[in-house]
Amino acid sequence: MSKILCFLLILIFLTGCFPFKDSGNTENTTEDNTLALYNWKEYTDLSVLKDFEKETGIKIILYEYETTPMMVGDVRANPGKYDVIIMEGYIVPSMKDLKLIEKLDLNKIQNYKNVKKELIEKPIYDHQGKYSVPHLWGGTKGLVYNDKFVKEHIDSWKVLWDKKYRNKIALMDEPRNLLIPLLKISGYSLNTKEPNELKIAEKNALLLKKNGVILGDTLGNIEKVMSGEIWIAQAFNGDVFYKAGHRKDIKFVLPVEGSDISCDYTCLSCDSKNKEGAYKFINYLLRPDISAKFANNFFYVSPVFGAEKYIDKKILNNPVVYPPADRMKKGEAFMDIGDIENEYNRIFDLMRDK
Repeated sequence: MSKILCFLLILIFLTGCFPFKDSGNTENTTEDNTLALYNWKEYTDLSVLKDFEKETGIKIILYEYETTPMMVGDVRANPGKYDVIIMEGYIVPSMKDLKLIEKLDLNKIQNYKNVKKELIEKPIYDHQGKYSVPHLWGGTKGLVYNDKFVKEHIDSWKVLWDKKYRNKIALMDEPRNLLIPLLKISGYSLNTKEPNELKIAEKNALLLKKNGVILGDTLGNIEKVMSGEIWIAQAFNGDVFYKAGHRKDIKFVLPVEGSDISCDYTCLSCDSKNKEGAYKFINYLLRPDISAKFANNFFYVSPVFGAEKYIDKKILNNPVVYPPADRMKKGEAFMDIGDIENEYNRIFDLMRDK
């Protein structure tokens, strides 16, 4: 059993879920006309849920989670509670191994044909179309900076080690994300298991620590760059557009060395009490007009062909949300790296220690 599975099982009894129930009368409902959806906190368009109910008569109860371990622990501890679960792609294999999601019947998801050709021919993960269908993709982490203070053109992670930016830089406060520049600056994979490569990443970390790097969450990093408290920071591309899309002095770049590329997927719970309704909703999310609503609200790329017709042109034409193709080609998806994740965590802890 991989380290991530062991870790997630330990968290089962340490995590919980705080449900948000969509407004409306839920009296006299039955299993046949209710559906439980579990998604990232604040990443659900509630109008979609209301429209689905109007079209099908199925009432959706929305539950939200803040972290992947929280989601896994809660699903494991509460069999039968959820029908449809949206999650980051790298955790889907572990969910399958834990028997928390089941294999999909694509005959019941006719809109799967709408998934973009490039994702069908070269899916990010091999579980796509088997245990999952794509929901939103294109999320990546690069550098946001304030050009009131940073006058040079930035296109590389190397700038983080530049002494003239000492105490004015920030990375994300999470091991796998923090390791992105530490590995990519040396040309290594984000999923490396090679001890020698991780030793070099550690050296990179210690040098960066000397340069006064601070750690924070993506939104906090962006806000500090906007205020001028720090000048350069690691952040999600969609979050930069969301927080600072109106600021001409706030720039975002995807470094030439590459970064991560994430995709959220929709899955069917093994213990779903309303599988027929679940399939209807999964199919519904793959409609171009519905997928576009999520792209418009949360600034990530729709995986659905034809969604562009409904997406705000300011989003479609923005290089922050849609980075250049040559940069995106260098993106990697996070994978389960097993026991070697201990090394990633150790390097992360070195950066956090004062």
